[in-house]
Amino acid sequence: MPEPDDPKPEKPTAYDRACEILEIMDVNGWKQADVARHLGISRARVTQILNVLKNPIDEIDLTSHLSKTKLFEKL
Repeated sequence: MPEPDDPKPEKPTAYDRACEILEIMDVNGWKQADVARHLGISRARVTQILNVLKNPIDEIDLTSHLSKTKLFEKL
């Protein structure tokens, strides 16, 4: 009997990614531009990711990585 496949690790949420970027900035003393260069993404994308943290905590779904469309389909 074949072994069951290992479950895929959960995809990080937008909130998780924003927290990781803040940690990278804090640990290294980097600015958003430094993070963008390090990750190979635009400065604008770093700003977009960090803007998640501007939402009130009760509006952030900390358990889901679903897109807004899929989230609204669940309602």
